[in-house]
Amino acid sequence: MSVVVINGNIEVPNVYEQDIDTDIIGESERTALGTLRSDVITAKDEWVFEARYLTYSKYTEIKNHLIDVLYTSTDFWYDEFGGTPADDSIKAKIEIIGDERVQFRRDGTFHDDGRNITLEVRER
Repeated sequence: MSVVVINGNIEVPNVYEQDIDTDIIGESERTALGTLRSDVITAKDEWVFEARYLTYSKYTEIKNHLIDVLYTSTDFWYDEFGGTPADDSIKAKIEIIGDERVQFRRDGTFHDDGRNITLEVRER
């Protein structure tokens, strides 16, 4: 099973780096007496995943799905959620923010059109 699955069935293979951040929705300010006051509505997670040595067909499968949904909301599953992509996905906005063409050999086949990609995932 892959670390990252998009749309319940598009596995993102070879994920080798993951950065995780939390976006706090709200604001914090100090009062005139120095007391910290916060109005926090919610917290949303953000991830950056780097995947390397994707075949061109896997790359186009990922990119075409994101184009089909106009880079808006799609199902997203990450292995740290537990469960399965079918049952435990969340809605997220996913963008390809890095795209590098690479050459590699896998299972005796040379790929001169492979890709390394960086995905930015923002919880809806």
